[in-house]
Amino acid sequence: MDHEYDQELTGRVQRIRKKGTGDLSVDPYRDTITYLFGLLSHQTSITDQALIALSGFLTSYDPVQARYAGPEWRMCIQMTAEIVQQTGDVRIRTAKENQFH
Repeated sequence: MDHEYDQELTGRVQRIRKKGTGDLSVDPYRDTITYLFGLLSHQTSITDQALIALSGFLTSYDPVQARYAGPEWRMCIQMTAEIVQQTGDVRIRTAKENQFH
């Protein structure tokens, strides 16, 4: 992995952790870290919309970037598991598929 890329992602995670919020208007693949923090800051209750947002993210994130936000990534997975467990809804669909249901 490129040293500059590593420093960029490490710095991004540190800045967003300090700021305490991300952004859901970015492309989750191109900016997984920012989107992940935004997703976590907006998901406060277990709803169908929360499952749609989480499942959409989980089908479109960049796994390399997700590694840099390990604790937040784990929270995302745990939140998804809790929603699935509480709702019994095991359908994981992409955001595009959810637009048509």
